[in-house]
Amino acid sequence: ISLVPENSRETKVPLISRVQNMILILKAVQEFNSELLVASEIRKNGDKEMAVQTIYLGLGQAWFVSKDGSFAGTGGPSERGWTWQPDPSIAAQVQDAIAVYDKSKPAAYVALKAVVK
Repeated sequence: ISLVPENSRETKVPLISRVQNMILILKAVQEFNSELLVASEIRKNGDKEMAVQTIYLGLGQAWFVSKDGSFAGTGGPSERGWTWQPDPSIAAQVQDAIAVYDKSKPAAYVALKAVVK
């Protein structure tokens, strides 16, 4: 049984159940959209792939940096999925934000460049 049927006229799931499912989905999206997540990933840098750490802020913004700080940039959602733009000038700030996140640095305000699409 699908949580959100494609054809609401042919489903056997009662309307109240579908509404409850939609509320649960929207609640989960809202919770995720207010969270900060750091993930280890592989990102292409020209012809080579590099290990990076990426900070995701909700559903709409991300910043990444390689361990040595030589590769950094921003990301955001698009019609084709997440799109990434290199920006080496933000490497130090992203490294600082990750250090605060993983508690290897004391809590501090770290300004990150806004992701504009």
